[in-house]
Formats: sequence, structure tokens, C-alpha cells
Amino acid sequence: MSHQLHDPGGKVRLKVKSEIRSDAIFSACGRYRRLLKREWDGAEKEGYVLWIGMNPSTADFNVDDPTVFKEQNSRADGAMGVL
Repeated sequence: MSHQLHDPGGKVRLKVKSEIRSDAIFSACGRYRRLLKREWDGAEKEGYVLWIGMNPSTADFNVDDPTVFKEQNSRADGAMGVL
């Protein structure tokens, strides 16, 4: 699925760090992101951190926006391995 149609605007786009595995799932029309996943540390950890956002987001599987970047940095003192 092409992610080029997902363009809610936004000027700041931050490349996802190489040590973070990422994924994104978009609607069939490509306009709506249904899932955004970040996994880090390379070790299986119990639990997930779940954020539900209502604002438009420019994040996809290759880039973060400022909100997703902040969410990753506030993930329960590193206790969880997936956002």
C-alpha cells in the first residue's frame, strides 16, 4: 500500500531510528492510518503502551512526527517494548 496519499500536513518529519522496528497500516484508499507501531530494544517485553490521538499525524512507517517522538520518549521508563 502506498503511504503517499496519507498527507495531513505538518512540517516536522523525523526519520525513525534504525534500532526501532516500525509498521503502519493504512485504509484501502490510502488516506487514513489505521495502525502505527514502534518496537524497540530487540527483546520481547511484556505489555504495550497504547496512545490514542485525535489530531492529524504525519507519522508513517518511515518517519515520526513530534507527537509520536514524544510518546516514544515517555514510554513508562522503558518498561514496555512496543508503542
